[in-house]
Amino acid sequence: MKRIVFLGQGVEYVFSDLAKQTIASGFDVTEIDMLNSRWLDAMNAVERENFILVTSHHPYLGAEDYIKFHRIPAPVISIPEFIQTYRPSKSYYVPHDLVYPYKDDEIPALKYFDALLMPNDRFWYLNRFVPVISIGWIKLKPAMERGTPRYPIALIPSEIPRLLRLPPNEIASLLGPILDRRPIVLLPKFGEIERLANFARSRGSEVAPWGTSTPSVISNAQFVITNGMSSIIAEAVVHGKPVVCLADGVFSLEEQKERLGDLPGVFFGDAEAGLAWVDSLASNPALYKGVSPGTDVTPFDTARFMEILSGQLGGA
Repeated sequence: MKRIVFLGQGVEYVFSDLAKQTIASGFDVTEIDMLNSRWLDAMNAVERENFILVTSHHPYLGAEDYIKFHRIPAPVISIPEFIQTYRPSKSYYVPHDLVYPYKDDEIPALKYFDALLMPNDRFWYLNRFVPVISIGWIKLKPAMERGTPRYPIALIPSEIPRLLRLPPNEIASLLGPILDRRPIVLLPKFGEIERLANFARSRGSEVAPWGTSTPSVISNAQFVITNGMSSIIAEAVVHGKPVVCLADGVFSLEEQKERLGDLPGVFFGDAEAGLAWVDSLASNPALYKGVSPGTDVTPFDTARFMEILSGQLGGA
């Protein structure tokens, strides 16, 4: 039986739970987070042409582009480079981003995959480039795993590199009123993130342990607050959670609404207005006009994934 290599980087590595389930199904597994410099040693121990690649990594994101966007170096390589170097027998793409599962300029890179494992059947048209399998979204938890929310609010900041470049007074203005409500705060292990974590703790908030998954935090909160234009917003919506998208100065409210305004149950505004909206829904939940979890996007079909790996659905 071939080894399965799960590949991603940082918060875009979304396979921790799936890797455990894959091991339980009898497969050998190697997990690769390319922000960990030791990943090269791990891959050198994997036999060439005798493993299956499953990745959530943007196909063309290499070290040069990473520095350009995040302004810090990282030992990441693009998917074409990875495939040329390590030669997997099969390759599958599992998107981590629900709003933009792929970028337009990444379409030529889809040819490197044997199939795209997409969150729903809206992406049928990509069959002209590569086989598409609708398998559910990797970040949506099954209903039995969601449980009763433990936290009134989850604060999950986005656009972390840009936030870290803000002066302390601007960070305090943006996030301070929310942190005063003592939410659970989820941050990625990235750059000087400890500075932001310490600021959250100084305001009495709990910071989730490093490596905690976004779905586990979202499913354990009544409300989700974020900023920017990330997939966190869509992720919370499909979990049936009301979302506040903060005006953060990185993107204008007009840009945020243009890109994400069609998502139900999302409030766009500053912290004060967002918290007032949260309070109104908390006192009258009937005002929430969101979606029920699983109505548009279903949880990832693990059983079907194992069939793909076993070669029963065009897999290994």
